[in-house]
Amino acid sequence: MNMKITIVTQIEKAIITVTPAKKKVGKDIIGFAEINFVDNEDNIIFIARGYTIKVKTFDFVPTFIVNAPAYKSGFKYRTSFVVESKSLWRDITKEILADFSEQTGGKQPEDYFAENVNPSDIPQ
Repeated sequence: MNMKITIVTQIEKAIITVTPAKKKVGKDIIGFAEINFVDNEDNIIFIARGYTIKVKTFDFVPTFIVNAPAYKSGFKYRTSFVVESKSLWRDITKEILADFSEQTGGKQPEDYFAENVNPSDIPQ
């Protein structure tokens, strides 16, 4: 049964908080992000936590990617927060990665491979 709840509000802004991981999590997670969606009266309407920043290799080129929050279902993870607008998702990803770059001193994806990392350079 689907239930409808009427919500009358307007989201004015999204406040993104990025946290670089103190050490690599798993094999490729290097940071985390959350988004607070705020109305025109500066009230937080809802929070989406659990975004991950990862280093993946595509065609032998390391690249930063941002994954939306997900939950484990059987052997797979299923996205639990979907942004239908591709342009909005690109904007969100761009802001997350810009903040991450600023916090890490402009580190590049290749800087996160074990053979390239000086332990004293890892953000604390």
